Amino acid sequence: MKNTIGFVFLLMINIVFSQEQKDFGLELSTSYGMASDIFGNEKRFLGTPKYGSILNFDIDFALSKNRFIGIGFTRQLHSKNLNKRTDLSSISNSMVIFDNFRLSRQKNFYDVHFRKEFQNHLHLTFGLFYFQTYLNTLRFDFDGTNEFYILTNEKQRPDNFGLSLSLDYFFPIKKYIEIGVRGKVFYTLDGAETLSFSPILKVSF
Repeated sequence: MKNTIGFVFLLMINIVFSQEQKDFGLELSTSYGMASDIFGNEKRFLGTPKYGSILNFDIDFALSKNRFIGIGFTRQLHSKNLNKRTDLSSISNSMVIFDNFRLSRQKNFYDVHFRKEFQNHLHLTFGLFYFQTYLNTLRFDFDGTNEFYILTNEKQRPDNFGLSLSLDYFFPIKKYIEIGVRGKVFYTLDGAETLSFSPILKVSF
């Protein structure tokens, strides 16, 4: 993943400095930052961290001077390693030892979005997304004899669609390259799904 990000970054920089000084109708952007998982640390789980990473790629096509339509991909990841003795006496007469077990909650978002650029380099983006969740977590269920079962890779949630809203602010570096910051919220039928904040790089060509 790091090699892929580095390759995309170098490719975008090469495009920027090799273009002639004229306007184009395509924009590429990428961001990487911090996300807050609203549904992390659910009850009866050895939960994943509330805060994790978020990586985003967007391709936008100009409809006019300050309006764009595009598609995007976002990967959100919350994970941690367990390598310790865990006391479950509060909920059972059990003790569990984890040997470098990795808990993870990953979401992949695929979206179609509309973006409007305002004055002072402020951008507002509204999107419709479909997402998938990949879990590697533990949940303990007990029967009448106080035994428990470990469940992994749980079933997909039923509400796999939602809306997103992001606000970006950019600082121009050259005519065709800008860096900035992005705040974004993902909203599903259950309410706010994810809140994120990340630096962003945008290239126009």
